[in-house]
Amino acid sequence: MERIYFDCNATFGPKPHKPLEARWTLEHLRQDLDLCGIAGALVQHAQCLHGDPMRANRAMVRRIDRYRDRLFPCWVAFPGASGEFPDVKTFMRELKDNDVKAVRIEARHFAIPEREILWGELRDALLAENILVVMCVDRPAPDLRHIEQLLDIFKQNKVLLLDHFWRQWRTVHYLMQTCPNLHIDFSSFQANRAVEYFAARFGAERCLFGTGLMDKAGGAGRGFLDWTLLPNADADKVAGGNLRRLLGNVGPQKAPAPTQWHDTLTAAARSGKALHCEIWDNHCQQGEVPVSGEGKEIVNLPKYSDPASKKLWKPVIDGIAERLKKHGLEKTIVYGIGEDMAPAAHVTTLFESLRPKTEWVIHSHGSSAQRFSKIVSLALRADVWSSYFAVDPDKARSYGWQNKKVDVNFPRDTRDHHPIIKFRFAGELNIAGKQNGFGRFGGDFWSVLPDKKGKMKGTLGIRYNTWRNLDIKCTLLAPGKEGAVSTHRFEMMREGMQECEARIFIERALLEKKISGELAKKCQYLLDERTRAMLRGTNSLMLSARHWAGLATCNVGWWMTTFQVGYQWYVSSDWQGRSEDLYSLADEVAKKLEGG
Repeated sequence: MERIYFDCNATFGPKPHKPLEARWTLEHLRQDLDLCGIAGALVQHAQCLHGDPMRANRAMVRRIDRYRDRLFPCWVAFPGASGEFPDVKTFMRELKDNDVKAVRIEARHFAIPEREILWGELRDALLAENILVVMCVDRPAPDLRHIEQLLDIFKQNKVLLLDHFWRQWRTVHYLMQTCPNLHIDFSSFQANRAVEYFAARFGAERCLFGTGLMDKAGGAGRGFLDWTLLPNADADKVAGGNLRRLLGNVGPQKAPAPTQWHDTLTAAARSGKALHCEIWDNHCQQGEVPVSGEGKEIVNLPKYSDPASKKLWKPVIDGIAERLKKHGLEKTIVYGIGEDMAPAAHVTTLFESLRPKTEWVIHSHGSSAQRFSKIVSLALRADVWSSYFAVDPDKARSYGWQNKKVDVNFPRDTRDHHPIIKFRFAGELNIAGKQNGFGRFGGDFWSVLPDKKGKMKGTLGIRYNTWRNLDIKCTLLAPGKEGAVSTHRFEMMREGMQECEARIFIERALLEKKISGELAKKCQYLLDERTRAMLRGTNSLMLSARHWAGLATCNVGWWMTTFQVGYQWYVSSDWQGRSEDLYSLADEVAKKLEGG
């Protein structure tokens, strides 16, 4: 009999900054549950966090009414002391009238202090009705102190924790030790054998299956249990039995029928059998590369530290080099890493021995690039978080264009609809900071995949590969009748690059002391004012915001958000005049250097 999967962490509905190709409707959710063989889910409506929470709670119940045999509502709840949310008595009555068995607490999101005087009445009412309390980690928070404070208030209630991730392993372990009523899911806690580890230490009864749909793919969560080392009885509890118990013995009754995408591979996965094709493990940290073979056979290729591995990989590297040489590209060869997993030293030693003096490139969130740069020679580094942009010149002046190695920022969340000055300043904010520039903007990443109505939505990059947060989400070019054509984004970036050239020319003259006196003062004043204008134009100019990147004090918000206040100031300022002044001053410096 097929295992019944009951998802404890699913959301549907529209939300801000949603990519055009993102799946978000109720029908999308039902399709994804069917595709992954998931019988049912505890669901929340996205508008609970981005609109009127109670209105969204009620709307969700109406939307899922036809599917209450597999979709079970989880309402957002918070104290009604400020008047925009029902009082506890009214809220509890609505829970009962709509047969809602779980509520979600989002204290940080709604800026509600974790104080018993605020939460106590609601806590007691939920405890009396045996309602499951779901708590969610505020992702920007570096630790889980806000969760620990809430758990201290709700210590008698049954609690489910969502959205914690692997870096918080030890803190989650501590919370499980100190809070016996705490349960956890693994949709973001995707660490090696995490389910087995926590089940062994705290009991399988406290571990739940979750997917994070619709933000995550449902198959990743299933993978924890499809090939788990847990006994079948424990795996059944984690898959759905525990959530059913926490909801008062309600839940889906049967697994969904196979969809049109069903094949021998999904059949094997749904039955927990080994796949009958070769699967290469991309997360092999110790150098072994497991490959699943026919039937249940597992083949282990030699470790990278094994001399036999060199014999295996040398023909591959030599073959690639031979093909590139035919196109005159042999000198451009580099080894590349496109994720946050920096290889160990013995792995890099192997590949450097196959092609000596070959440099490396890495595209990552940042920390892995820092570690990686200590063991190999990096020709290019593109990362998200380890970038330092221009700051007010009264604090410091930087000259990223002087870097000997190519170190660039990857503004991962930049999208086609973002304010146009993002594309204009992508270069100058970096070279006036500590990077050579920027990287990983899409060229021809326009939408080419039609939806059911024929509207182009999906890109080839998203269709065939995903690096999740490292995806490229914008395109500088557009399709024309005879090939790619320019866009306003490309033209803004081109003009920005030309202004970078003028800035570098002037700064080099200043740093090398080739100009002095009034001309040098004039140059420095103009460059400083340009920097201040860029910072003002890419700033939210707000002292409070829903997301930390939207604060005026945040130096990286310019590529993460679409806040309009600074942008509106900039386009109404004399930005064309500043460009004219820059080029005029560069011309004046050039004439001075020529002896004019």
